[in-house]
Amino acid sequence: MILLIQRVEYAKLYVKGKLFSEIKDGFLVFVGIEKSDENKIEKAIDKFLKIKIIEDENGKFKYSLNEKPMPLLVVSEITLIPDFKDNKPEFTNSPQKEIAEKLYLNFIEALKEKGFNVERGLFGEFMEIENKNLGPVSFYLKI
Repeated sequence: MILLIQRVEYAKLYVKGKLFSEIKDGFLVFVGIEKSDENKIEKAIDKFLKIKIIEDENGKFKYSLNEKPMPLLVVSEITLIPDFKDNKPEFTNSPQKEIAEKLYLNFIEALKEKGFNVERGLFGEFMEIENKNLGPVSFYLKI
């Protein structure tokens, strides 16, 4: 599992030109799900919530989401996990669509069960995302 985590002032996600979900002052989280991720949801959640990605008043990364919960917009992102053959992306490490969708929804549900305000994308759909990245602050987390 790969997470690309971006600190945002706001993020709005559109499906077919209509607003589907949005957050303010939080994190936009892209999730790349691989075949080996079926038993990694809890490990991924634990690691994600513990990393120090929130700045203090001096601009130093000092707090985790466990310490300072913030809204999350979680979006499935298959293009985080490609293999490149002949300079073209191939997604041979991606699980079947039904399995990947289940793992994505389980990831979101696990965050909600921990009390987080979580919005999401629509799995398998073409989406447009409008956001204002702060910093810019982006973290790449491989689990």
